[in-house]
Amino acid sequence: MPKKTNYSNNPLRIGVDGTKLLFQKAPMVAIVLAVLSAFGAGGNFSDPSAKPDNAAIPADTALDPTLLTILVIVVAVLLFGLILIGSFVAGIFAYTSVEVAKGREVTFRQAVKAISKRFWSFVGLQLLTIGKVLLWALLFVIPGIVMAFRYSLANLSFFDDEKKLTGSAAIKDSLELTKGAWVTTFASQTILNIVTIGSISLIVDTGSKAMLYRQFSELQETGGQKPKPHTLSWVTLGLVLLVTAVAVSLLGFALVNYGLSTIEG
Repeated sequence: MPKKTNYSNNPLRIGVDGTKLLFQKAPMVAIVLAVLSAFGAGGNFSDPSAKPDNAAIPADTALDPTLLTILVIVVAVLLFGLILIGSFVAGIFAYTSVEVAKGREVTFRQAVKAISKRFWSFVGLQLLTIGKVLLWALLFVIPGIVMAFRYSLANLSFFDDEKKLTGSAAIKDSLELTKGAWVTTFASQTILNIVTIGSISLIVDTGSKAMLYRQFSELQETGGQKPKPHTLSWVTLGLVLLVTAVAVSLLGFALVNYGLSTIEG
C-alpha cells in the first residue's frame, strides 16, 4: 500500500515551512544566505550622489576598432566569470535544498565539496537551462517565465544522490515534478518574497524549493495526483501580472511622452 503524502498546496505555508526546515537542517548555510540577502537588499539603496557625471563624457566620442574589440573581450570574460561564480553559489544552495528536502543535516563545507565534485557539469546545466528559457521567451516572454519555474527544480534533481542525473535528464525530471503544478511552484517561490519585500529572497528560494521537491518527489514515487493550486497561488499570480501590466503601461506612456517632446523640440 503506497504511503500517504503530506502535501500542502498553500504557497505561504510552503515558503514558511521551507524556511524553518532550512534553519533546522542547515543553519550555517541559512546564515550565509541571510548575509547575502542582506547585501543584496542593501544594494538597492545606493547613494544617488554616486551617479556618473555624464557631462564629463564627450557626446561625439568614437571608439577605436581595436579598443572596441578589447572592450568586447573584457566584457565577455567578465560575463563568463560571473556565470562561473553564480553557478558555484547556485550549486551550494541547490545541494542544500535537496538534502534538506530529504531531512538530512547539511554543513556549508559539505555543500561546497558537493559542488566542487560536479562543478563543470553543473555549469553545463545552468547554460542549458538559460538557453531553453531564452528560447521559450522568444514566444512572447510569458512562456519563458512559465518554463523558468518548470525548470526551477532541475538543480535539485541534479544533486539528488538517488537519481544521479545528467544536466539534460535533470531538466526533464524538473518538468515531470512540476507538471500540473507550475502555479503552485511560482507562488511558493514568490509570495513570501512579496511579504518580506525581497529582503530574504535567497532563504525563501532555497527553503521553498526544498519543500516543493520533497512533496513533488513523494507524489512522483507514489503516483499520486497533485491538488489544484490554492486560491492564494492564483491571487499571487494575479497580483504579479497586475503589477507587471501597470509597470509596462507606465513605461510605454513615458516613452511616448518622451518621443512627443523630442519631436516638438
